[in-house]
Amino acid sequence: MESGETPENALAREILEELGVELVIEGPGTRYESRIGERAYVFLVFPARFSLAEGESVSLTVHDEWGFYSASELGGLNLAPLDGPALEDWINRKGLGRAPLRTGGEGRH
Repeated sequence: MESGETPENALAREILEELGVELVIEGPGTRYESRIGERAYVFLVFPARFSLAEGESVSLTVHDEWGFYSASELGGLNLAPLDGPALEDWINRKGLGRAPLRTGGEGRH
C-alpha cells in the first residue's frame, strides 16, 4: 500500500495497474495471516468484481495469464503461498466442497 492509501484503494489501484480494468469492491475484507519461512504476512481479501464494459477485455501488464476457475478446478492450480488459505476459506463458506489446494507455503486463517 502507498502512504495514506486504504486497503480497498490499494487493491483497486493494483488491479487497474496489472490488469487494466476498474474494480468494484462489494463488501468488507477478510484478514488472513500466514508465515513464509520466518516472515509473517497479513493478507486482506475483499469481495469484488471487475467493471468491464461490453466487449472490453483485460490487458495484462505484469502477469502472463489469468482466468476464471470453478472451486473444483482450483485444486489443479499452483497457487501463490498466501492465496491458498483465502481460497480454501471462500470454498468452505460458499459450501462448494473441499478442494485440496497446492501452494508454495503454509498459512492459517
